[in-house]
Amino acid sequence: MNNINWWDEYEIKARYIPTFLSVITMCNLGKIWIEQSVCGRGGERFPTTDMLLYRGGFISKQRKEQLRRRISDISGYTFSTEEEERTDSSNARMEAREAVVHVRTKIGHGVMAFHYNIGYSFFRNLITGVAWAIIGGIGCSVIYLPESRWKPMGEEKLQV
Repeated sequence: MNNINWWDEYEIKARYIPTFLSVITMCNLGKIWIEQSVCGRGGERFPTTDMLLYRGGFISKQRKEQLRRRISDISGYTFSTEEEERTDSSNARMEAREAVVHVRTKIGHGVMAFHYNIGYSFFRNLITGVAWAIIGGIGCSVIYLPESRWKPMGEEKLQV
């Protein structure tokens, strides 16, 4: 046991490569399963996008107008009016999403945005990892239980 070589063929092919591939799959699954199902493709239902629309969000109309003015001053974007939003809500949502993307690009790796993204990604991938582990555990139970391959784990007793 003391002669473990961390970079031998077994370690690389049986541990590191499967772990790496599982992490990649888990991250992609989390991005598709959680982010796109909750926030829509391309972030069309992000909370920040809804916040800028007159019909959505949890902030007052005055605050929305203040945010819209500020974003327009910074980026040059123009938003749909309240009437235009009522008649063509999909275009108004697209304009708001484009403005949010522009603001995020301007902020770049700002401290708050960076820390928020780290926390969000951590929990998104954690939730996906838990789901992945549950599915794998159930799958192993279905495969091994009928064939009674649990004996080494449960039926043999240690001799002291």
